[in-house]
Amino acid sequence: AFIDIPPQSEQQPIIDTPQTLTNVNDKSDAEIKNEKVMTFDRLRTLFVDPPRAGLDETCRRLASQFERVVYVSCNPETLARDCKYLSRTHDLTRLAAFDQFPYTPHLEAGVVLEKKKNPI
Repeated sequence: AFIDIPPQSEQQPIIDTPQTLTNVNDKSDAEIKNEKVMTFDRLRTLFVDPPRAGLDETCRRLASQFERVVYVSCNPETLARDCKYLSRTHDLTRLAAFDQFPYTPHLEAGVVLEKKKNPI
């Protein structure tokens, strides 16, 4: 994963102790539904390249907390679904398509989503 580290003057340890982070993959959506999603007060950009199924509910909630989300997708349907979810908190500011597999119907897409100044 790609993370955007703040300028040197703002840097402090991001993780104080190993138990600061919880592995959300070990929990079901029902178990984490009422839990607070991890917070990252020093990280500003999240890079995601999910499988064809796109982001699950937990990952979408986590992504909505970042100032910038760079999302690369091999499935335009799940990309559209996830962008619709993130449009509550983010604006889609850039879009690019990549034909990495010529002569096939596959298309990679990349978007940049920036946090709204006044989210809905």
